[in-house]
Amino acid sequence: RANTARFKTKSSKLENRRCSSSALAQAVSLDPPSDVVASLLCLDPAAASRPDCQGRLPLHIACSAGASVDVVHLLLLEGSSVESEDRSEGKFNVALVADNDGRIPLHYAAEYATGSYGDTLDVVAVLCAACPAAVYTKDRWGETPVDVVSQMERAAFLDSDVDGDEGMAEAARAVRRILHQMPLMRSGRRESRIARRAKATAIEQHRCKLRCIAFKQ
Repeated sequence: RANTARFKTKSSKLENRRCSSSALAQAVSLDPPSDVVASLLCLDPAAASRPDCQGRLPLHIACSAGASVDVVHLLLLEGSSVESEDRSEGKFNVALVADNDGRIPLHYAAEYATGSYGDTLDVVAVLCAACPAAVYTKDRWGETPVDVVSQMERAAFLDSDVDGDEGMAEAARAVRRILHQMPLMRSGRRESRIARRAKATAIEQHRCKLRCIAFKQ
């Protein structure tokens, strides 16, 4: 029987807020607009790399709470320690940061996308494209994001209350296709997409900083 003890509960957002290390961490648990996250990053850029009491970065929390793909891009950009101007694929090392359970953001994103019937498939795709190695990363139970999704798919079929949850099973198959396909994409194509989005995000952050400076004056 599938082990679902680690899957999200209805109280997960409340637990995120109780354990949060910053205003940014609390905000991303509530699926905020990307401009709110950009403003918080402007005021406290280091918050993107500050873990909470469970070792989770704001990126982990955002992925577990169903944050938008734009918010995830902001956290990837600000949370990754990149010395050069190159923000292309493979440079987003924050995507491989593990929490106290050895889980990386992709574990949470894949789990949320499955449980929400595919609402955040684009977040899963972005994390895979930003850091393909994340697909093969195991948590402390020895499970990759693919394993997590497979367990949820089995649990959906075993749900006796609704005689199987076909919607969740279909979402699990969609997530698994992304996890299997993204690392096999041509690196140039993947890199160009991530670089373009990163450039747009950097411009938005710069505008936010200018607004912050004007506000302080």
